[in-house]
Order: sequence, then C-alpha cells, then structure tokens
Amino acid sequence: MRVNGPSPQRLLPIYRSPTHVILSYAGIEVAPHVETTRATHTVPTGYAAIVSGAYVQLVRATAPTTLDEVWGRVLTGAGVLLRIHHVNANVGTSEFGSVPCESFEAEGNLIQLKTADNSIGGTMYYSLAVNLVEFIYDV
Repeated sequence: MRVNGPSPQRLLPIYRSPTHVILSYAGIEVAPHVETTRATHTVPTGYAAIVSGAYVQLVRATAPTTLDEVWGRVLTGAGVLLRIHHVNANVGTSEFGSVPCESFEAEGNLIQLKTADNSIGGTMYYSLAVNLVEFIYDV
C-alpha cells in the first residue's frame, strides 16, 4: 500500500512486535495509610506503549472510626490518568471509574497504581488496573 507517493511499505509502529501488558492491583487495606504505590511498570528501552484503558474501584469493607477521604490513582508519564475518591462510612458502598484512552507512553515512562486512606480505622477493598500495548519504536 502506498501513502502519499512511492515510499517503501512499512508497518505502523503499533504493529511491530506488540506485547499486551496488564498492570493491576487488588487488595484489602487497613486505614489509615499514606499514598502507597501498589504496582509499577516502566516502558522498556527501545519500546513505546499505548495506554488503552484504566480502571479504579474502591469498596468500603468495614466502617472507619473517623471518616476521611480515600482515593485510588493511575499515573502515567503525562500525569494523573484517573483518580477516584470515596468518602462514605457505610459498608458496601463503592466508587468506581474507568477511562478508555489512547495515551502514548515513551520509553522509560513509569506507570503507577497508588492508593491512600486518610480515615482512622476501617478497611477498603481496592481494585486498580491499566492496559498497555508495548511495541518496538525506532522512528
């Protein structure tokens, strides 16, 4: 296939040795805890990545003694991709969010999943995930 003249055919970068990576964390944590990194992934040298989606869910497992803000975040090389807050002491309540996206991540970019709970006592169930497609990038 030719595009804009007789240039040689070349695959789009995303089709050059694509590897699917799912970075995730799920767990129950006791409050309080400062913002804590739960999982990380660095885009390897010689590769780039497309973030194709992110998801965060927070569920109150047991009631806190003193209620305060709880959050989960997905961070990429460009900054905060998704941040979900929960401020409810009722057991079983939840907050969730997802974002379909096509964020480009260069080699060396760090993808992080983080949680925090400023409440006193109580527990939260956290579920965070991000989906990446890494590919050879030498353009």
